[in-house]
Amino acid sequence: MNALLDTVLQHPALWRGDTGVSGLDCIPTQFAGLDHLLPGGGWQPGVLTELLLESEGIGELRLIIPALGSITRAGGWVAFIAPPYVPYAPALAHLGINLNQLIVLEARALKDQWWAAEQALRAGSCAAVVFWPKTIDDRSLRRLQLAAQTGGGTGFVFASAARAVHPSPAPLRIQLAAAGNQLRVNILKRRGSLVAAPLLVDVGTENFRPALIQAPGEKPYPDIKPRPKALSPRRVSPKSISPAPSRQYVNDDSKIWDQVLAHGDTVKRSASDDRH
Repeated sequence: MNALLDTVLQHPALWRGDTGVSGLDCIPTQFAGLDHLLPGGGWQPGVLTELLLESEGIGELRLIIPALGSITRAGGWVAFIAPPYVPYAPALAHLGINLNQLIVLEARALKDQWWAAEQALRAGSCAAVVFWPKTIDDRSLRRLQLAAQTGGGTGFVFASAARAVHPSPAPLRIQLAAAGNQLRVNILKRRGSLVAAPLLVDVGTENFRPALIQAPGEKPYPDIKPRPKALSPRRVSPKSISPAPSRQYVNDDSKIWDQVLAHGDTVKRSASDDRH
């Protein structure tokens, strides 16, 4: 083989349909079987992952929580954009999330949700952005993938399993279904060869025990809880919580991040204080 061509083929940004992808600085999922199937051995930086759900509340968030926990404990920022429920801070801390590095942004208008997700990824201010859009179109999803490539963060978009029959610009697509206390993980699309069979992943509490602060005999917290009707979210000034750049994950682009925060109707840190 031509030496120049061989050099090009070894570049980590190039992938071939009959092989996997290696040489990437990925974030391990901390599920050995899943890491084995994902290109590079984990969640890839600069890549958008579409997580297609059979139904909500099947443990889908627990699939990415270990990686999000490792990001926040290393000083990286994680953004939750338009979650369907108020994230339960004690549960997230229980599962290893450093709440000081987590920002939750809620925006009523769908266009503002997509804009915020795109800019958070593009600015490089977040190591990971988790997004729950109510509706999805290919153009917006493509812009989100390009933003992830530009900023180098990892993007996760939760959507309905009905989208599985439609093409997507997301490089990684995973369909999730309940299987008892496990998740049936079917990788529909990845960079590399096709995955022939689904994988069963145990997302029970025991998987996260090293990162927990659970006392013996204590019942685990639920992943999320509905917003109490008697309480309304606290509104705070976006500038008061604008994240300082992290040495490892965040680029110094505070102007863009301030704009992202300003587009949210409610922006808050998820903190384990007495309000939770």
